[in-house]
Amino acid sequence: MQLEHLKCIMELNEQGNYADAAQSLYLGQNSLRDIVKNMEAELGFTIFSKNNSRIQTTSEGEEALLLMGDILRYCGEMKNLSLQASSHATSILVSPSILYSLAMPLNQRFTQVIPHGNLTFRLSVGDEIGRKLLQNEANLGLTYFSESYAEYYQSIAARYQIHVEKLLQDEYCLLVREEHPLAGKEKVSPEELTQCSFAVLDHFNVSNDFWQRVHNIENNNRFTTYPSIALILRAVLELGMIGVTSGYSAHAPEQNEPIKRIRLVDKDGLGRFYMYLLFRDNNGLLNNEQIALQCIREYFQTLSGTKAIAKNSSELPTD
Repeated sequence: MQLEHLKCIMELNEQGNYADAAQSLYLGQNSLRDIVKNMEAELGFTIFSKNNSRIQTTSEGEEALLLMGDILRYCGEMKNLSLQASSHATSILVSPSILYSLAMPLNQRFTQVIPHGNLTFRLSVGDEIGRKLLQNEANLGLTYFSESYAEYYQSIAARYQIHVEKLLQDEYCLLVREEHPLAGKEKVSPEELTQCSFAVLDHFNVSNDFWQRVHNIENNNRFTTYPSIALILRAVLELGMIGVTSGYSAHAPEQNEPIKRIRLVDKDGLGRFYMYLLFRDNNGLLNNEQIALQCIREYFQTLSGTKAIAKNSSELPTD
């Protein structure tokens, strides 16, 4: 199965007929028909059936096209990562829940200062980000900690000239479709959620005090972990699941998506957590990394609808 053949299948589906698709792909119609025939033989089912002069997608074909689109998109993203790595991009370790909302606005700010510069985001979470900084695998990171754990980590990080700076206070947020029974609520407590199917990020479905309490409630809830916010949104829209994410990342979906955001609150405040910026002191940062540090602070100062507590961008750390 070749990527170029997947592109041909996608183009044929887009055009709706062999003549236009072949012209768009600079192929002969017979060549395109052979590609489709070989692909269907390899898959073991028919992708397209003919209806007069236009093709019609079979039910199996529709599912295959969705997967083909995902494959092509992921391959494109991998290619972009390779290009970024080869151009000496500035690297930042970041949690998946932060990356979804942060990548585009931060890159825009960064390239305004360094037009030919770019940022590489390496996915990592919690303790793993701190460990990689302590082991000199990176110089910048963004992650979520509870306030008590941040104090503990800060005492260790200080010995290695790593700063731990609080950026904003956050809380868990639920994402549901507009027709979901919970869609009319502004906030809910864990005790109100019974027989629900949750889509959560792996690093949110951990045994901290809050999630331990949620799991211990005998309300027949089910939890499925996903590696990215994008897949959680897909689970919400296509499967009717309840997405769980941070309040910060919950503001990222496009406004035209039929998604309602609901605060997940608890009486003891265990659901609150904080986003932290981890970085080495100035002597340990390259010039591009210092600029990225300033861009991060400036961006979080401009956020609306969040409790941003970033320092002034001019307040770079001094030794």
